[in-house]
Amino acid sequence: MADIQTSATALPTVLPSTSTKYPSYDVFINHRGPDVKDTFASHLYHRLLSHGFQPFLDREVLEKGELLSPQIESAIRTASYNIAIFSPTYADSRWCLDELVSILKTGATIIPLFYNVKPSELRWTGRYAESLKKHEQKGRYDHQTLENWKKALFEVSSIIGFELETYNGDEGKLLDSVVQCLLKMRRQAASYVAKTGMYVARYPTGLQEKVEDFETTVILQKQQSGKTQVLGIVGLGGVGKTTLAKELFNKKSCDFNTSCFLFDCRETARQSSICSLQCKLLMGLTQRNEQIDSIDEGIEILRRYLSSSRALVVLDDVDHVHQLDALLPIKDVLQSHSLILITSRYKDVLTSSGIAESSIYKLTGLHEQYSQQLFCSYAFLQPHPPLGFEYFVDEFCRACGGLPLSLKVFGGLLCQKKDKSYWEGQLDKLRQIKLPTEIQERLKISYDALDGEEKQIFLDIACYFIGEDRDMAIRVWDGSGWNGLVGLLNLESKCLVELDIENNTINMHDHLRDLGRNIAADQEDSFGRRLWRTTDDIDYLWQQSRNLQVITEVRGIRTVRGLSYFYHIREPESDEEVTWFKNWCDEVLGNCLRKLIDPKPYRFRKLQLVATEDRHLESILRRVESPNLIWLRWINCPFSCLPPWIPMKNVRVLEVVGTKLEKLWQAESQAPLELRELHVYAPLSVFPKSIGQMKHIEKIVVTCMSDLIHLKILPEEFCHLSSLRYLHLRCPDMKSLPDSFGSLTNLQHLNLSRCRSLQGLPNSFRNLIRLKYLNLEYCSDLTISEETFANIRTLEYLNLSDCKSVDVLPRQVAHQLSLEILILSETNLKELPGDIGNLSNLEELSLGNSLLEMLPCSLGHLSSLKKLWVCDCPELKSLPDSLGLLTQLSILWVGGCGIQSLPPDIAKLNNLVELRVRECPLQELSLKNLVEGEDETLTDPSGRRKVNLDSSIANTQQQCMYRLGHLQLWQTEISQISFGEGVCPNLKQLDIRHCAYLVEIGALPPTLIRLKLYKCRRLTRIEGICNLTRLQKLNIRKCVELEDLPSLERLTALEKFSADECSKLRRIKGLGQLAELRILHVSSCKALVELTGIENLRVLEKLDVAHCPQLRWSEGIVEQLGQRLKFFNL
Repeated sequence: MADIQTSATALPTVLPSTSTKYPSYDVFINHRGPDVKDTFASHLYHRLLSHGFQPFLDREVLEKGELLSPQIESAIRTASYNIAIFSPTYADSRWCLDELVSILKTGATIIPLFYNVKPSELRWTGRYAESLKKHEQKGRYDHQTLENWKKALFEVSSIIGFELETYNGDEGKLLDSVVQCLLKMRRQAASYVAKTGMYVARYPTGLQEKVEDFETTVILQKQQSGKTQVLGIVGLGGVGKTTLAKELFNKKSCDFNTSCFLFDCRETARQSSICSLQCKLLMGLTQRNEQIDSIDEGIEILRRYLSSSRALVVLDDVDHVHQLDALLPIKDVLQSHSLILITSRYKDVLTSSGIAESSIYKLTGLHEQYSQQLFCSYAFLQPHPPLGFEYFVDEFCRACGGLPLSLKVFGGLLCQKKDKSYWEGQLDKLRQIKLPTEIQERLKISYDALDGEEKQIFLDIACYFIGEDRDMAIRVWDGSGWNGLVGLLNLESKCLVELDIENNTINMHDHLRDLGRNIAADQEDSFGRRLWRTTDDIDYLWQQSRNLQVITEVRGIRTVRGLSYFYHIREPESDEEVTWFKNWCDEVLGNCLRKLIDPKPYRFRKLQLVATEDRHLESILRRVESPNLIWLRWINCPFSCLPPWIPMKNVRVLEVVGTKLEKLWQAESQAPLELRELHVYAPLSVFPKSIGQMKHIEKIVVTCMSDLIHLKILPEEFCHLSSLRYLHLRCPDMKSLPDSFGSLTNLQHLNLSRCRSLQGLPNSFRNLIRLKYLNLEYCSDLTISEETFANIRTLEYLNLSDCKSVDVLPRQVAHQLSLEILILSETNLKELPGDIGNLSNLEELSLGNSLLEMLPCSLGHLSSLKKLWVCDCPELKSLPDSLGLLTQLSILWVGGCGIQSLPPDIAKLNNLVELRVRECPLQELSLKNLVEGEDETLTDPSGRRKVNLDSSIANTQQQCMYRLGHLQLWQTEISQISFGEGVCPNLKQLDIRHCAYLVEIGALPPTLIRLKLYKCRRLTRIEGICNLTRLQKLNIRKCVELEDLPSLERLTALEKFSADECSKLRRIKGLGQLAELRILHVSSCKALVELTGIENLRVLEKLDVAHCPQLRWSEGIVEQLGQRLKFFNL
């Protein structure tokens, strides 16, 4: 599917409503009632609702007696997306046709669905022609109305949409495709609007008021301190602490050099370790992946790498002083005005860590007005109650006490429920809970309202599947005899779980998680108990160890649904805990499990879910009567093949890791014929032939361990896996695929990355007609024939990076009209197909380390391209002029090429956010006046060429590169730089290094925050810095010809200034006015004689003036600085 019509900006267009009487909607469903209202349209409506959309379907939202037209017109005006279902009698209805005309007038996205109708019929043929003729014969409608209808139908007929016929009449598959299309559009729109912002809330009701209150009561009180601020947000669980922190993070992260949001510290510390929190913080702030073996080591590593960073850090859901002891020491090395924000349920945890009460914000519930709006948004999909429900809304909001989580969950519970007796019953249950702090008891009402399957799925998620892959969990539930997808979507619609669409994982609020685990621990039904406390929960065990409740609890179990038991629990945090924990692991739990095998009453029954390691699996399974495993996760399997005592008959998901595992099973009869998903991380050397009998398997991931024996060949039987959709093989020694590999016709995702010995793809590969994702990265011996993609038309992702043997790109690649990402780095390609411009949906193109000599002009036809990398192509001398047509381009990297100039029309790229040019003999970067086409040029002193980075814009609406925020120029031959008015008006970072011919820098954009001019050895003048009032970092190191600087007195935001090894620099004027300057490095400035006003720098912490022999000091200044500064190097 392609060519969905959108507005000119490629974003959903929403016209303002003229009235607030009607709510807003995400999706408007235009349809013919008698054909599809009670069937396909209704199913589509509920499917969209379950994925978080607010769809409009007239039967669902109109009240009796209400006029149809005004609400429909309002829904059309506010909808971001429109779905038009063209069914056989669609054109008989004037309402359908009028709606279509109105939709097209808005310019919003429209997705046509052809339901038992061909697109050609909309061009006034067949049944639609007959219907239009009948309208005309009746004489009820004027000529203009008829023409508008015809024009609208004809216009939509040219938009490629979805046809039921192409799905062989399978409405379920058609619905899946439509929903996925909308989800993709929504993600793209969100990415466009806020590229770096994280998702905050579906309905951010009252959030802005909380942000303003927080800023006025806490941040503004502390902003003058000049030190790292440590602020806290405390409040009940579910009151919105994380939501407020995410909104603040999105709002403020652009003001800092680096930022990190550390989610769920409490659960991470409990399940893993505090060291893992330190690792995540280090990775988030510096992108360094360091191993941390102890908390003290972690503190030192964090101090080392975070020194001089101006950072925004959020520590979410902290519940113990130990966590802050391990993380808060970073405040002593971060730059001034860094911000650390901590959320916690416990105020005393923060105050015990030295955080003043005046720096802690207590978050309370929503006011009555916002409570009603939030509750109604979930219950009625509009911010106000319908007629007759005002009383119930007031009572529920009062009972929820303004707690957003409760309002959300109860709103989801009552969503679209019209029976008032049902509302009354749920309200009675809620009223019986007297204490407002009993949040779990209130939430349990929503759990009690679930049906049996939904309850079991909820408990499984709480105990085992938080953060796990959605599809994997669904396969487990389907194997349990439940409808996993429907159950999960029902839980989502009731706001009991959240689905991360981008990562395809399941998430759950910690209150709901705790509710589920408490229920699982306290009750035993026909499905059995769930033992999850043995999984990395040392805090619980420590509290319960003295009275041995754990032993009692486990011994009394008769029926068990699942068990998660791992020996490697997080590092104990005290000597007493170390001693207890060692004894518990060696004796208490061991004795407990051993006792289960003796008397019959203490044996397990019905064990279905197991996650464990080493030899514990055998101990567990030998205690189970008639085990019926559905999910098995076995870490550190100690055997060379899976032993026969594992009950494999009904296993749906198998995950096994082991350094000795060479074969999956010994006997062919062991094959798990019901298996749906297989993950193996081991030195696997062979696949058993019985793999071909597993007709239901959908996903296989095999990663062969390095430096061990590897899988070299797949048996022909592997190609009998007719249901396989996802295959990931990382097998460095595998040289070929079976000849019949193309028989896997349902395969959609194929990852063969790092199969270094793979030499070719079989001729049958072309038959993978459903393939969407293909990753061949690091297949260095692989060659690809012209026929490889002959029959494939569905590719969305293709990665040929490091395929050194690929020197010609098959022309069929240019006909993959669905392709969105194409990676061709590290190949021996010399040219691209001339018709590569056909890839109208391509968003990312990477061309690096190749032999490309030119790029085709058709590159400019890639109308959806957002990211382009052209790096390390030394034979490439120019870019096509058509580059200026890439109006959606946001990132452009050019490096290691022979390019001397960029196309002049690059100035038209007003969506460009990041431009990097490095290691190119670039002599000209010309940004022309977009209004008049004028172009000022400056002469290169070498006399070779003229260079320019200047423009004057008369019309501010047509400013050059309006969104450009980061410009990088490394090792170019540009000699002079100057930004005229209107050029790059939002530039934040300018990074220029090793530009040996750069002599002068003129006017600079006043929006700059960072300016780096490193090792520009001929630079003699920098005139443009004197007006950079927002500049925070200035680096002019090793500019050896620079003798003088303009006064820095207006750079009032400057925090760090480095001018080391500027050997001819004599004076730095205006330092005394830099009230924020914290770090000053001017070492090895041999001609420097004066630092005017340095004695006035009250927040200065570090000063390096070593090897400055000419520097003169006023009397007493050196002693004063030596006493005051943290670092002073003379």
